[in-house]
Amino acid sequence: FDKGLVGLLLTGILGEGLLQSRRDWLEALRRAAPWIIATIALVLGLAVVLGHVALAPKWTSFFWLWAVTNLFVTCVAEEAFFRGFLQRELGRTLVGFGGGQLLAVGGSAALFGLAHWAGGWSYVLFAALAGLGYALAFRASGRIEMAILAHFGLNAVHFLLLTYPRLAV
Repeated sequence: FDKGLVGLLLTGILGEGLLQSRRDWLEALRRAAPWIIATIALVLGLAVVLGHVALAPKWTSFFWLWAVTNLFVTCVAEEAFFRGFLQRELGRTLVGFGGGQLLAVGGSAALFGLAHWAGGWSYVLFAALAGLGYALAFRASGRIEMAILAHFGLNAVHFLLLTYPRLAV
């Protein structure tokens, strides 16, 4: 739970306050939704095509435990660091540099991919592509909640519709 606690603290310290109103949520979602949907479709579609996972729809009694743990321990923590801290700070540092914002997006995505090295090269590729989508959702909306939603959405679709975590090698 230390990873989740660090993520919540980073979100609180680095954030500009969480979205409060329904109108603000809808506006952030309107800006981020194309990136969220494209990320889920591209990453999971590519994983299926490359034989990393297969279609295996399921509903398990422990989904809700998995969902709460995945959301708070994985998604909030990782997005607080990679988008809320790393991408935001790279963007601020490179603001006067031509293409600086693209470097911030790409840099946070590449480092996110490398952070998943334990899964092997294919997992690094999928994580980097997913990280790119999360970074673009964050950039488009300006809201960490949208990066967290993109991350959780991809993980939940993977868990519920595909082999999890992947096919046996």
